[in-house]
Amino acid sequence: MTPAVDEQVDLTALRQLDLDAFRHFVATYQHLVLGLGQTLGLGPADRDDLAAETFAVAYRMLPTFRGDSKLSTWVYKIAYRTALKVRQRYPRRGGGEMPEVEGPATPAGEDMETRETTEAIWSAVARLDPEQAAAIDMFYRRGLSVEQVAEAMAKPEGTIKTLLFRGRERLKTLLGPLARTSGRYDGKDHERSVG
Repeated sequence: MTPAVDEQVDLTALRQLDLDAFRHFVATYQHLVLGLGQTLGLGPADRDDLAAETFAVAYRMLPTFRGDSKLSTWVYKIAYRTALKVRQRYPRRGGGEMPEVEGPATPAGEDMETRETTEAIWSAVARLDPEQAAAIDMFYRRGLSVEQVAEAMAKPEGTIKTLLFRGRERLKTLLGPLARTSGRYDGKDHERSVG
């Protein structure tokens, strides 16, 4: 999330539980929550449950939000914890059937092969361990720093780096030849080349 997105939200009104400000808050961050649910392999109904529960918790906690972190990081922290609970409640159904996963928006003019590669990558991410998938989603898809991911997941930065590394290694296996030939996935922490 860019700082500009966080700046679009009126934190003072939110802390006072102003309903219009809260509606704007939900509209601003719902794609973040739903995207995390997708990455963690939740189906559409389960993602809706995740969003409803995340924003219910956020609403209750807003008056106490001190602003020590970015609002987007705080929302991610709530969404991540809630997503893990939802995953436990609603285990994946069916015989390994993968949910439809949307990657980042593809710029106009991108060819079908690029779009299919992006979909293959994010479908593979949804098959990772939940912690690895969440770290990859936050770092590569949403652009959070390792420090912000660590804060959102309540883990040390070194653990996040390990999750990113292991997730990328598992993706290489899951993606097979695509990981070696596409040029879109090079496995470096400092580059955000996934998707």
